[in-house]
Amino acid sequence: MEAIELAEVTHGLERLIGDRSEARWCYDNLPTPNRSLWPRLAELGLTGLSLPDQLGGVGLGLDAECAVIEHLSYFTAPVPMVAAYLANRVLGAVEEWDRAGDRLDRAASAIVTGEEMVGVCLSASRGLGNDLQARGTGSQWILEGVIPDVVDGQLIDQFVVSVDGRWFLASATDCRVQPVPLLDETHTRASIDFGGVLATEIPSKIDSEVLLAVGLVLVAAEALGAGQAALDMAVEHAKTREQFGEKIGRFQAIKQKLADDLLAIEGARSAIWGALQSQRGGAPAPRDAMTAKYLAGQAAVSVANDAVQILGAMGVTWEHDMHLLLRRAKYCQLLLVTPSRLLGSMADWVIGGKRGQMGDLAKIEDRLALAPADTAFLGELRSWLDRHGTPDRLDALRRGGLAARREWQAEMAEAGWSGIHWPEEFGGRDASFTQQVLFYSELSARGIPPLVGNRGISLVAPTLIRHGSPKQQALLEATRRADILWATGFSERGAGSDLASLKTRGEIDGDELVINGHKIWTSGAHIADWIYLLIRTDPARSKHEGISCVVFPMDVAGITVRPIKLSNQRHNFNEVFFDDVRIPLDSVVGELNTGWSVNRTTMAHEHFTNFLGSHARHSTVIQRIIGRLAEYEERTGELDHDLRTRVILSWMNVQLLQLHGFRNVMKIRAGVDPGPEGSIQKLFGQEEEKRLFELAVDIDGADGLVAGRWTDNFLSSKAATIGGGTSEIHRNKLAEQVLGMPRDIWADAGGGK
Repeated sequence: MEAIELAEVTHGLERLIGDRSEARWCYDNLPTPNRSLWPRLAELGLTGLSLPDQLGGVGLGLDAECAVIEHLSYFTAPVPMVAAYLANRVLGAVEEWDRAGDRLDRAASAIVTGEEMVGVCLSASRGLGNDLQARGTGSQWILEGVIPDVVDGQLIDQFVVSVDGRWFLASATDCRVQPVPLLDETHTRASIDFGGVLATEIPSKIDSEVLLAVGLVLVAAEALGAGQAALDMAVEHAKTREQFGEKIGRFQAIKQKLADDLLAIEGARSAIWGALQSQRGGAPAPRDAMTAKYLAGQAAVSVANDAVQILGAMGVTWEHDMHLLLRRAKYCQLLLVTPSRLLGSMADWVIGGKRGQMGDLAKIEDRLALAPADTAFLGELRSWLDRHGTPDRLDALRRGGLAARREWQAEMAEAGWSGIHWPEEFGGRDASFTQQVLFYSELSARGIPPLVGNRGISLVAPTLIRHGSPKQQALLEATRRADILWATGFSERGAGSDLASLKTRGEIDGDELVINGHKIWTSGAHIADWIYLLIRTDPARSKHEGISCVVFPMDVAGITVRPIKLSNQRHNFNEVFFDDVRIPLDSVVGELNTGWSVNRTTMAHEHFTNFLGSHARHSTVIQRIIGRLAEYEERTGELDHDLRTRVILSWMNVQLLQLHGFRNVMKIRAGVDPGPEGSIQKLFGQEEEKRLFELAVDIDGADGLVAGRWTDNFLSSKAATIGGGTSEIHRNKLAEQVLGMPRDIWADAGGGK
């Protein structure tokens, strides 16, 4: 759908409904259903949104329908949009409409004009499943049976009914309709007795499974609308409500909770986006539809519950609208398929016999619309890797140690596959952002280890290209070929997440800088040839000023590297001590005392490179876990339902990590900086990494305790939520910079300067 069309739809809705008075009307006038919005929606063309234009509809797609439903659900509007939009699909799939008959013509016209509500007969608990029977021939049939829980059954005037793969149209006035009270009275439910009702067959070619997948995505959008409204309501309250003399949004407990709620809502949004992207012929992939329904339903209920807590006593009153959102959220969570049933079905698909259809994540080219240049780039890369990255070559690379990895990077550099994002004048390819994503994802998908010089290529080099002197830029080619490996000296004791508090000093002595201090958690310092270092060159200035970036060789006198052995006894991190280290003054990158702004280039690339392609690595792990669980079940005949649930949740989370990444790619391609929202991908991905490797140990029970690769990864993964800013720091960042929460109280004392 074109962005301008979606904007027009949204603008029309904003004029139509901007509060929850229509929802309130429903409770004030029970049991009378509210029909007032329907004709007004029809005037905007929204009741026949996906109906083909030859039938008088608008001819848009599922993305437009989701946008409409999300907005209406934000205000808990009492309209049967899911059932109505599914009816659009059924009637729109009639191939020979000129032979369909007058009754179907009238039904299509009623959809467009809003004269009647025409909706698919959905069972709240079984979806399109029912025990109805149909007998007859030609266009006239008789329906028999009862559906006890028809979604919005009290509102719909014309039922579109599925019976044994056929579609029928039946009038509600001919049926016995028994209303059923609901938790969410903005929707209706009814037991519908079709006993002896005359029906017209609809010669539609749409498949029931396809229609159900569409329905799951529509319900997910409805859940998202309620969840987003609950989050917005809680955020606004936290900005204005005062306790103990402060806005409650300044309290860590509130910030962390709201950040988690934002993660949940953005997860639901990414899942729905993924389902929309998976469409083929207007039909979303079943796995993506199920994922969207589960995640959106869970998010809506969780966020609404948190919002009630943040609102406090007013959140449980009748006068406040929060209960309307909580009712709608729970309604969507349980509609059509409950969370537990959905997880069970997905586990059967992913772990069981249909793994080939659902177990693998979508290929990147299936998610992103590639330009011809991108397709050519990917083809060239794959061709080169097919020739040079053979199984034997990669096995030797993994076993060969540092020398083999340097040699591999030099080979890639020779072919132009190292530093691809660099300008051509420095040996790069000027690769676009999309091409960088393709590159890292392809290497990860093939199990190729990251380039040994990746820190220099992706972190140091962009800074030198932008801010470095010609002398410093002369280091780039050796960096690209792994003749120079880099360490980056950032963190110190007391200056980790709060990096600007660093104390390592650099004092000017003639044409030299004399450095004293130490760095900690310095990756690869024990193998590095050069170091990129942040030091304080003017302690009289504020904490973010007076910092400089310097680069110099690691063999300078006065440098001591001490290894830090991690809990798995591996060694990658180090402490680095600087005792009267003398370097030329021209080692400063950029201007003296401008290191904080210079370093922004480095940090921007750190978040990009740390998590670009991480979805492919996580995908490899979850696929192995799935395989091990499937082998166990096949060998023993036993099903561990708790493990199955954990596996399928991790499978969905890995898919979600991929979708978060793709959404960020789409933003950047459109010229939009993801900004602090990029922390969502970092935070979610690294927390999932911990869950994944714990699951990898648990999957084998007591045998999982045997020391090896999985136990090593289990231990090392605990650092995932610490490096690059702790999870708590990133939650604060999201709460303050995305949701607009006030800064922490300590910032008033100058701690944030």
